[in-house]
Amino acid sequence: MVLKRYQDAKAGYQLAKSFNAEKYLKKVGLGKEDYYFWKQIGKALKELQKKKLEQEAQKLWVRMKNEVVSELQEKGYVVDAE
Repeated sequence: MVLKRYQDAKAGYQLAKSFNAEKYLKKVGLGKEDYYFWKQIGKALKELQKKKLEQEAQKLWVRMKNEVVSELQEKGYVVDAE
């Protein structure tokens, strides 16, 4: 009967080294040289999200203003709707 020998489990750095993580990350566009690109993408996203939030707030403000003006006009007040 032949005894099977099992390899020691690899963890952490040994595991990353064993399948060459840096090479894999570089292939999928996450290498060290791509850091600046992804940083700029992140900034461009955060800015877009900020602008979108401001637009939504502006829409909500106009809608609420229009509702108040229409309610006051229904009650007979003369309101200048600008």
